[in-house]
Amino acid sequence: MGRCSRLARPFTWTSWWWAPSPPDPARKLTTRDLVSGDDHFFAATGITHGDFLGGIRYLPTGAVTHSLAMRSRSGTVRTIQAQHRWERLTRISAVPYRGPEAAGGR
Repeated sequence: MGRCSRLARPFTWTSWWWAPSPPDPARKLTTRDLVSGDDHFFAATGITHGDFLGGIRYLPTGAVTHSLAMRSRSGTVRTIQAQHRWERLTRISAVPYRGPEAAGGR
């Protein structure tokens, strides 16, 4: 028996979720749900376009992403619009960035 199989245990909602029941996928989360306590951080980046975050927008020379970062201690909410350039990314990554067609975008 391998090491991983001895350590693995059956999946249950309570094995990873702190609440006594599984999360409700229809429930809308509030800022307090996402970032509560003394010093917590929350960050999200949109993949598809929605009301909350814009999705990835592909350009011939790169992509634009929209993200949100929140900190509970200061109450800071940051919105981030990042521009990613294929030419620069290929210099520092093993991933061949060739534009939206390679990533399945339009």
